[in-house]
Amino acid sequence: MPVAKLDPEESFDQVIQHEVKELGTHILVCAVSYASLTGEKMYFRKFFKFQVLKPLDVKTKFYNAMDDEVFLEAQVQNITSSPMVMESVKLEPSSAYTVKDLNVIPVEQKIGEETGTKSIFGQGSYMNPNDTRQYLYRLTPVAPTDKNIKVANVVGKLDIVWRTAFGERGRLQTSQLQRVVCMIPAVQLIITL
Repeated sequence: MPVAKLDPEESFDQVIQHEVKELGTHILVCAVSYASLTGEKMYFRKFFKFQVLKPLDVKTKFYNAMDDEVFLEAQVQNITSSPMVMESVKLEPSSAYTVKDLNVIPVEQKIGEETGTKSIFGQGSYMNPNDTRQYLYRLTPVAPTDKNIKVANVVGKLDIVWRTAFGERGRLQTSQLQRVVCMIPAVQLIITL
């Protein structure tokens, strides 16, 4: 945003936001062009080097149920040196599955009248550095699966949104999560006493 005139000892502040999608070293280049009182065109640049570190550690585990359902456990850990507030952790399923979020409970306003859900962690789940939250999702296949074929299934991806201690919003979306369909034997042995 150009400034028409900047008087001596006057400053101009501007907040610029840009989504950073890559970890590692980044360089912010600030370039200023101006005209002096004599009309001479002037120009200078300044470089600011900064590191973008991994804010969260996400680990996933799959548990297979007998009825083709799959349970996904996602462990999300705050690995920054500052507290954060988790706004949402959602699983966006692939077209092969429907998902039930097991991290919410129904909220009733009047007896027998369900008005929505709330997180089991409470509103705005506060996480200190090194805190870990475990999230659980139940995935049901849209179509029956062939139990004798061992293939990798694309399950979906996690979408995680949080706010830092200064209120800045962060977002992490995982790549597509995949699981291996286990071969289940045709014969089951059950021992009863």
